[in-house]
Amino acid sequence: MNPKMTTTYYKVLEAVYDNQVNIGGNGFCPLSQEEIALVVSCNRMTVNTILKELRRDGYIASSKKQKYVLTELGIETVEKAKDIK
Repeated sequence: MNPKMTTTYYKVLEAVYDNQVNIGGNGFCPLSQEEIALVVSCNRMTVNTILKELRRDGYIASSKKQKYVLTELGIETVEKAKDIK
């Protein structure tokens, strides 16, 4: 696991994972940054920064309409962490 995967980073990643919807076989998280911030209990600017870093590090990608899509790395990270819980 990435050493930068602090509690807040993980919570943002998990919020994207837990709020995915599948349409036509494509999964994405339709939540806005503000909505993710409410789920994670932090501010929107923190979520914005974390999402940029998660994208840069390969955990998420953005679709054409700026929705958040988990990569295989993102999915594996959340699923491994959920197994530990």
